[in-house]
Amino acid sequence: MSAPAPLLRIENLSKLYPVKAGPFSRSRETVKAVQDFSLDIGRGEVIGLVGESGSGKTTLGRSILRLIEPTSGTVRFDGVDITKLGPREMREYRRRMQIIFQDPFGSLNPRFTAERIIGEAIDTHRLARNKGERQARIVDLLEKTGLSSSHLTRYPHEFSGGQRQRIGIARALAVGPQFIVADEPVSALDVSVQAQVLNLLQDLKRDLDLTMLMVAHDLGVVEYVSNRVVVMYLGRIMEVAPARKLYANPMHPYTRALLSAVPVPDPTKRRTRTILKGEIPSPIHPPSGCVFRTRCPLAIDECAKVVPPLEAVSEGHLKACIRT
Repeated sequence: MSAPAPLLRIENLSKLYPVKAGPFSRSRETVKAVQDFSLDIGRGEVIGLVGESGSGKTTLGRSILRLIEPTSGTVRFDGVDITKLGPREMREYRRRMQIIFQDPFGSLNPRFTAERIIGEAIDTHRLARNKGERQARIVDLLEKTGLSSSHLTRYPHEFSGGQRQRIGIARALAVGPQFIVADEPVSALDVSVQAQVLNLLQDLKRDLDLTMLMVAHDLGVVEYVSNRVVVMYLGRIMEVAPARKLYANPMHPYTRALLSAVPVPDPTKRRTRTILKGEIPSPIHPPSGCVFRTRCPLAIDECAKVVPPLEAVSEGHLKACIRT
């Protein structure tokens, strides 16, 4: 039997930003934020997307949703290339794809109550026949995300950070989406609250059969919520694997370095720390060949000449490295 078609198929997606070379210069250079990104996301799957700040994770997530327009490549949602759709045709797909933003305060209008913030999407897509149905739907969303009807009339500044993020999640769920991009949904929260929000997302994914792209810079955050993990560096994929395989047997030196920085809860077990030299290079002038080579402890001369292809190590496990 053939495998079921993925809900989302991303092929050779790139996003380039033109920028001026200097304040007094007429010449333009290009920020290569995402380069030739390809990935299939199955229905009901949670993909963890990890990498350092500046790796292009947020740009990728927003390009998939067309909150920013990709420079090239295709995004097929349920078989339809949404990069070719006009504003009217895209409207229906806006309902089916939503985003949870990183900043739980900046993403909420401070002049709107929780009821209006969540109800705005319901009104835009005309999902309620009357005010009673609208309010019942909003209360149901609040309760699903761990809040209650008593929060309807409160403003964002009257909530804690964790509660504000729950409102953001409720807003994303208001239109009944199939696919959600969770853009570092817990990075701005206290550690004690992070686990609560992650557990909430897991429960919602199970109950509503959601497909999700979980963006994070911390591998520890996505370890228990993701089916597969994609490791990204300077706009390119370094490694893709089922979560258990990646954590048990990372193949790319960048993945190993990221994993070595994850805290170990058992003080009797020590993990050898890999310290990467230097900082992430500028996406305006990325290194030739393998973009990770300038910081890689295994780099050889050939790494500067060859862009490593994403090759299979085992079933479902791929890496882009000519040395490992």
